[in-house]
Amino acid sequence: MKWWLTTHYPHRDPKHPWHIYIKKKYEEKGQEITEGDRVAFYELKGDAGKGRHGVIGFARVSSRLIPNPHTDGLVERWELQRECSEHELGKPVHHRAVCNAINRKSNGPMRIESGLRELTEEQFNDLYSRFRARQGFP
Repeated sequence: MKWWLTTHYPHRDPKHPWHIYIKKKYEEKGQEITEGDRVAFYELKGDAGKGRHGVIGFARVSSRLIPNPHTDGLVERWELQRECSEHELGKPVHHRAVCNAINRKSNGPMRIESGLRELTEEQFNDLYSRFRARQGFP
């Protein structure tokens, strides 16, 4: 099993699913993900600045790499997706805490070229513990 951090722009439609979305040019990176892997969702601020700027949830990868039918009304396309299940969404782990948990030296914007970064199990578990604490769980 692997552990991932994926970045998302804020969803325009609350019904838009939280999956891993990948541009065609990063298909090879998407092939590194397998069913059963765990993923943390980082919501970017986005152009309108309305994103939560932190990790807002976790899930388990539940599909092979497949075409993405969701556009969320955007012209720019992420042509591929890995569906996810067992979602836990809630209060965000804020940006600086995320940077600390993943040993990221910069506190600048979370720019990940492919939108996908592999984490160590320790980093993932640190993020997940911080997330659970934000929800009021020990």
